[in-house]
Amino acid sequence: MKVNVLSGDERSQKLLLQACVPFMDLKDNARFFYREDPNQNPYKIRTGKEDEYYQRKIDENRVSKIKKYIRTTILGDYRKQNVAVIFPTAMLLAFTIDDTRFSIGDTPDLVMPQDFYIVDGQHRLYSMIKLYEDVSGFMKTEEDIIVKEYLEKFRFNCTIMMNFDTWEQAQVFAEVNFNQKRVSRSLYYDIYGMNYSEDSTDKEKNFIYISHNLVKFMNTNPDSPFYQKIKMLGSGQGFVSQACMAEALMRHMSSPQGIWYVDFSKISEKPRYRYMASELISFYTVVTKCFPDYWPICMKHRSILSKTTGVGAMIRLMGYIHVSFLNDEIRQGLHKYDGYFYEPYINKVENILSALKDKSESLFSFKGDFSGTGGRGLELALYNKMCEILNEKLG
Repeated sequence: MKVNVLSGDERSQKLLLQACVPFMDLKDNARFFYREDPNQNPYKIRTGKEDEYYQRKIDENRVSKIKKYIRTTILGDYRKQNVAVIFPTAMLLAFTIDDTRFSIGDTPDLVMPQDFYIVDGQHRLYSMIKLYEDVSGFMKTEEDIIVKEYLEKFRFNCTIMMNFDTWEQAQVFAEVNFNQKRVSRSLYYDIYGMNYSEDSTDKEKNFIYISHNLVKFMNTNPDSPFYQKIKMLGSGQGFVSQACMAEALMRHMSSPQGIWYVDFSKISEKPRYRYMASELISFYTVVTKCFPDYWPICMKHRSILSKTTGVGAMIRLMGYIHVSFLNDEIRQGLHKYDGYFYEPYINKVENILSALKDKSESLFSFKGDFSGTGGRGLELALYNKMCEILNEKLG
């Protein structure tokens, strides 16, 4: 698929793209929301289906009207009654991709990743998906066949936010839907799981903003294993994208069962977040010590441990270890500790991660079982495998 690189930052590859994306590429892989099921354990070992985000509240009346419009327009075009003009305005997508070298003004080829978000245009795509399901049944009419064949060739006009993190996407969503259009602000909550506020002081109680800032902190703190190694705006340095890390960290904050979950309704003062950085820095200090042959040298990847799949799986594993293997003394110590290298935690986690050492080649190498472009599927599979190994060896 050809894309037009419109604008952005070439060094960090945080870019705005334009493309005509086939409906068939969108229908099976689009994610409509960031909000997770609050009853779901984010660290449970899963087969895949249970890990899907649950569908946000859909305006079924609106969907019905859009489906009717699409069908009528397609059939009218087929009968030469009109020229089909379906969704001429751009749908807004967002995804993260490793290792691109795009330049503004170029028209490179791009393979759509297996996971991407619909930032704006959810009802349009959802309605077309439901219509496609309607006309794909066993008892198809002649009109159904006409509509189905049209949809299978249809391309959406799309603007793509590449390597923007969730906070940055949410700001664009708010601008488009609340300032440029009159849309209910409850939609922001349905998608992102947080209430929208224009009060800047409320940012400190927004887990999307917290994860955004935690990533920036990890990139600027010399004590961090990720110091100057995250691809940030204005910097071409780094081996992992800001967007990848921010989304991985959000898992610990968004669910009531997450290790960093904060019930903001019970907090009146400014929340304290230092313990999050302490745990993350301490954890990755152990990762670099246990798997030195797989950690990057001079920004050069030596395994998937430093790529999207590995970072996402390992940050999720940090939560699993916290819940399954840490005692209350260490957990409480993390919250009280003022530094970034909490020795009791480091010693405990080193003993745990050492159980993965003899499987490190199959887990992390480019020739291993989890190297490739499988998106969240590979990340989940790697996470599951690491959990299984730890449970087998440590009980």
